[in-house]
Amino acid sequence: TKNKRLQLRADVSEKYYSHLGHITGANFRLTGSDRTFNIEAIGGRLVSYGRSTANDICFVPVIFEFDNTDRDIVAGSFCDVFMLGKRRENVISVPISALTEDQGLYYVFLQVDDEGYKKQEVEIGETDGIRREIVRGLNPGDKVVVKGAVQVKLAGMSGVIPAHTHEH
Repeated sequence: TKNKRLQLRADVSEKYYSHLGHITGANFRLTGSDRTFNIEAIGGRLVSYGRSTANDICFVPVIFEFDNTDRDIVAGSFCDVFMLGKRRENVISVPISALTEDQGLYYVFLQVDDEGYKKQEVEIGETDGIRREIVRGLNPGDKVVVKGAVQVKLAGMSGVIPAHTHEH
């Protein structure tokens, strides 16, 4: 019964203190898991955030609480927390599953026809743990492969599917 309502504590660097008043929620992913939870969707809410730091600690605690029914989240587990703020307009974003990374550069695959794909370098921005902002490299209306991007990459490298790419 003690694990039905849990608290999530995120330790945020004090350099982001001025942003804490704009937090509207959070997403979190348990270490080693691909599943991302939305605090609000699981009956949670922001409880509080610290107004100061301890002398020897440079982090400000942000506390959320949520229902843990049928989720098997173990109290004390570590996770990645993605703070959510005000909604932004005119942002292009893609599901994280659409991104591939190669030597520190990020790519998506654009569908150019029924069987052809183009590898497109993109510059990434902020993330909410589910989607990633694309700062440069995509235009509204581009058809992006959002599931199976890694398979498209591997198939293109093996020559199984036509890939309209230009690489150096």
